[in-house]
Amino acid sequence: MLFLHESRIVFLCSTKTASSSVESALLPFSGISLTASPVLKHMTYRKFLKQIAPLIERGHNLKRDDYTVVCIMREPISWVHSWYRYRSRDALKRAKGSRRHNYSGDVSYSEFVRSYCSSEPRPYARIGDQMALFNDVDGSVGVDRVFPYESLGQFTDYLRDKIGTNIEIPSLNISPSAQHSLDADAEKLLHAKLQPSIEFHGRLRPDGSLGQDST
Repeated sequence: MLFLHESRIVFLCSTKTASSSVESALLPFSGISLTASPVLKHMTYRKFLKQIAPLIERGHNLKRDDYTVVCIMREPISWVHSWYRYRSRDALKRAKGSRRHNYSGDVSYSEFVRSYCSSEPRPYARIGDQMALFNDVDGSVGVDRVFPYESLGQFTDYLRDKIGTNIEIPSLNISPSAQHSLDADAEKLLHAKLQPSIEFHGRLRPDGSLGQDST
């Protein structure tokens, strides 16, 4: 979570959406930065409202309507696949303690997906839900702009216009490149679980605004 006080922007970091890269580019412009702990780094909008928005109001005399909260969302199927690739990397296989249980390289992608879709996922498949990041307490979308990961260039342009200077987003924490097939049952499970996210992502516009629901 980053707060760019001069530009009046809050950036909420979603996993596997180049968030570490964006953080690296925005840190010099941030008045508040919570990046050390994954729990704080990937703070949900609801937690932001409860824990950070009051600090911004007291410290900067800015109410919620005075600044823009933005985040990035990746196409959901691609997002899950990226998690599988990331947790199958050799560095995690060599890790000690509880982090070793997150290693997914010993299971197929279909097994990973089936665990993710189950009521009690294995540690390696506990990756959460992108939609949980930006929803308000009533289930509505709380953030002001949700930029598609696939339109990262437009997000960079938005930041440049708001900050007033060129922004270079480096490539950090990239998942290993590979293709993995799903069996038919696992694919069906995954699409069913992600259907709300898939539909929502399909409504996102490159400028971060939300198009109308086709239904």
